[in-house]
Amino acid sequence: MARDPLWLDFVVRGFQQDPETNQPILVLEESQGRFLLPIWIGVPEAGAIAAHLGGHVMPRPMTHDLLRMSLEALGARVTRVDVRAVEEGTFFADLVLTDTSGIEHHLDCRPSDGIALALRSDALIRVSGAVLDAAMPILVEEPRPETLALRAVAADDVAGRVELGLALERTEPQEFGKFTA
Repeated sequence: MARDPLWLDFVVRGFQQDPETNQPILVLEESQGRFLLPIWIGVPEAGAIAAHLGGHVMPRPMTHDLLRMSLEALGARVTRVDVRAVEEGTFFADLVLTDTSGIEHHLDCRPSDGIALALRSDALIRVSGAVLDAAMPILVEEPRPETLALRAVAADDVAGRVELGLALERTEPQEFGKFTA
């Protein structure tokens, strides 16, 4: 079932760790709880997001803090980050800035960097309906019991929700938010 190319608002639900690669997985949840979207990201970006979510104040500005402060000093503000595409397992996003004239500027960015900056700016995180249609399980092989099979799941996809539920049940609660700065 193809969705309209609309945008859905998401929030950061937490983190998981890929059991095979130990790579952080950022789990986004649609604001009305209908979809979960896992995005594999780098350790530094996971640390930056986790530090902000955990309320950790660094003695000196980190990169995402410095960028936010620089934009504010120039009169621009981060409006939102749009996760717009996924190709061969790689997600693409735009950081949307609004300048002092009210003009929007779309800057290509990695979703993890865009989300780290959006969180620091209290900006929206949006995901395109096309991304949800294209998001496929990262692991192609049949999932083994110890393997997470995370993917975007529609509310009416009963089998998909059961599979995702089982994957999340196998994860200890302390696994969410495990990545810290």
